[in-house]
Amino acid sequence: MVALLRILSALPRFLGPDALEMASQSSASACDSRSSSAGSAAVGLALVRTVSRGNKRIPEMSSQMATFSLGDRSRGKRTFTAKVKSGCITCKRRHVKCDETRPFCLKCTKSPRGPGVCEGYPSEQKRANHCAPIVPKGTRRPLAALIEPGYETSLFTGPERGYFEFWLRLIGSIYLFPNDIMHRVVPQLARQEPAIKHAALAMAGMARALVPSLVYRSDKELHSNGPHYEFALQHYGRAMKLLRSSQPTSENMLWAIICCVLFITFECLHGDRTAALSHVNHAYKMMEAYFRRRSLVEEGPVTESIRAVCDDAAWVFQGLTMQAWSHNVLHPDNLLEISWCCRGSKRAFAVDEMPPIFTDIHTARRWWRVVQHHTCHRCPIYTEVYVDGFSEDMLAGAYERPALLPTHLETMAAVAPEFLNHLRKWSNAFQALYNDLQLQQHLSEAEYQLYVNACNLRLQYLLLWSHVSSLSFTDTRTVIILTPSFREIVQLSRIVLKAQANCRGCSDTFSMDNGPTWALLVTSCRCRDTKVRQEATGLLGKFNRRDGVWDSRMFHALAKRYEKIETENLLSEDEDEKESPLRRRELRFSRDGNMSGTHFEWDPLNSQWLRIREVF
Repeated sequence: MVALLRILSALPRFLGPDALEMASQSSASACDSRSSSAGSAAVGLALVRTVSRGNKRIPEMSSQMATFSLGDRSRGKRTFTAKVKSGCITCKRRHVKCDETRPFCLKCTKSPRGPGVCEGYPSEQKRANHCAPIVPKGTRRPLAALIEPGYETSLFTGPERGYFEFWLRLIGSIYLFPNDIMHRVVPQLARQEPAIKHAALAMAGMARALVPSLVYRSDKELHSNGPHYEFALQHYGRAMKLLRSSQPTSENMLWAIICCVLFITFECLHGDRTAALSHVNHAYKMMEAYFRRRSLVEEGPVTESIRAVCDDAAWVFQGLTMQAWSHNVLHPDNLLEISWCCRGSKRAFAVDEMPPIFTDIHTARRWWRVVQHHTCHRCPIYTEVYVDGFSEDMLAGAYERPALLPTHLETMAAVAPEFLNHLRKWSNAFQALYNDLQLQQHLSEAEYQLYVNACNLRLQYLLLWSHVSSLSFTDTRTVIILTPSFREIVQLSRIVLKAQANCRGCSDTFSMDNGPTWALLVTSCRCRDTKVRQEATGLLGKFNRRDGVWDSRMFHALAKRYEKIETENLLSEDEDEKESPLRRRELRFSRDGNMSGTHFEWDPLNSQWLRIREVF
């Protein structure tokens, strides 16, 4: 009782007079209870009301007091559930039950309460059977024993781990396919599928062999730049061997499609146009087979995961259409058939399902891929750029466009309004977004990146609009009218080039997106305004970069050569008469990266055009 009074005497400092009065009454009732209940060991204790904050319960000051009796109680058994050891890495870290969907669980990626990212599943290698060391009770364990080993240690050797970490940094800095497939999905799949792992390591090795610049190098020069090129070739071969020996299942088809994305990037870094476009062709065939059998595959969580990745891969390959089209390859010979890349879900063509307004840049970019692909895939516009070295097998299901036929212009003129209408609809849906970003005075870093992406979309639109409206630049009057569009392409390209100039330790910029490189080459060769052409040529020389198979160094040399040809051939008086032959140029890339071209030069002595072929 004395101890209780001491406690009560200290309470006023914390609870105030009202609480003390109630506690005193509680003490009195406790004394009465003691006299009437002999042998009882109960003691009245004050309860403090608590509030929840997270998972902890924190005391809260309250004027309400209560008492309860502490007697001898039997301690109940705590219920527990055995740990799930077969779940994904992310669910284990979050301490939640995994649904074990492969290749990545839906609880992490699809649930609104999930993190949106699944790190995949650990390897199923059995641990070595050894005894744990005996540590005396109370001994302080070293800190290293409390740290969980890195997941990559069980998947990669020492050198491989370094290349894989370099690859993870690389895909975050080269503007590679602006969607989740490279930043989220592929690293997960690389940790569990050997073919994808080796393809990723090959890509990293090739990138390191090229540091510090993307200047084209021969195999001998690449071998002399350290062990990286040899490492890249070894893992490239392993990935190819694993794919060829795998069984044709839905999951293996997914691995093959993802590997194709990495192989294309590898060859673009390598500078091999023929091999890169060959992989694009094979990828298109696999995607066609995938969509053909898609309805035959049973539904389920695994199927949903695979479909999500394949749908993202389809979007990636749609973006590569412009690269293939610019070299006059990989176009369908039969336009009566609607291939997977143009097919809509509700209507015959996906382009006809485009919404009237885009809510964000990501949506605008997605629909631009659809419109751009539909136009390049089905409109008879053409370029005069070709790639040598394609075999018949590589061209199976596609064709290299022939030289310009007499009826080709008539065909283009007949169908051009339809494709211009699709381009106009996209521009109208995009314009409000673009205007809002232009009018903002102070942009955060994230908002400025959106603005740069919007500028890139705008210049891609202007380029394709110019191609179609001028009938592949054969209509001279229209080309002259398009001078403001060419000028805007140069202005937008300057914004994009400056924003993407830093590539983390490399003096050049590399991307697998459709950047401004091709648009600047077209402007430097097709625009009729000399000043605009010179500005475009200057940007190609100032900002060294490679957008897929488009290399700014090659394009700059080509633009300078064409500038000289134009200067020499426009000295005579009759410019209109020479206009058509002067614009007829042909450029060819060999497999070893060399450029050769054919153009016309005016012979004033004989008053005729001479066809000239030269190696650049």
